Amino acid sequence: MRVDYRDDLLGRTGTYYDGTEYGKHTTSAGFTATKKVTCSYWIKRTRTTTIEALASICVNTTGGAMMFSARIFSSSDQVWFSGYRASDATIVLNVVSGAGSGISHTNWHHVLFSCDLSDTSKRWLYLDDVLTTPTWLTYVNDNMAPIISVPTETTTIGADFLTAINSPFIGSLSELYIDMGTYTDFSVTANRRKFITEDGNPANLGLTGERPTGSQPEIYLPGGNGTVQRGSTSAYTNTGTPDTVAGPNP
Repeated sequence: MRVDYRDDLLGRTGTYYDGTEYGKHTTSAGFTATKKVTCSYWIKRTRTTTIEALASICVNTTGGAMMFSARIFSSSDQVWFSGYRASDATIVLNVVSGAGSGISHTNWHHVLFSCDLSDTSKRWLYLDDVLTTPTWLTYVNDNMAPIISVPTETTTIGADFLTAINSPFIGSLSELYIDMGTYTDFSVTANRRKFITEDGNPANLGLTGERPTGSQPEIYLPGGNGTVQRGSTSAYTNTGTPDTVAGPNP
């Protein structure tokens, strides 16, 4: 009997965003400057063109910078992560997976990423539990940081307020996990098994996403309709009502 599946339906479902629906957190409270991040999510894309925003943390809607973002180049099946020192919009992290790297539309895929900007040997990107060699466009020994003096910085799931650059996400997400301030060495198989099982299914991250590290990440959205944000930054509101769909292990 496999014991690493979630013991409720949330882990077996996904959230479908139609391009008009998203979750929003309109404060930078709960996020602090860091060189480290761990991110995991399951995705089933729909589009084959444009750049889609999956999650954007502490977007300064007047200055255009953000602390951290996870995006998809839908036209080339590429995963994209970036991070900024938001006070002066300096980019400190910018990485993309290779074109045609396997995050194709119509099927569920798993993305696992972690880095520590203080050390170039501490950076990993796994797609469906396979190590990939991405292009590290920018990797600066500096903090990804919100602008604490701007209390209305906006964190969004399923969309991005930088609409001139990114389109809203159309597709399904499940088990979205973002932990700012934590680096995870994913070259260690046991660390990957905290997020994806040996047979390629979602691992049990715990009710609040606490199981991988022992504490809540800032963002943890399991499956379901996207209305339950179980991470430590909890004050999220939703625009629209995303649909619940069959997840990575229905």
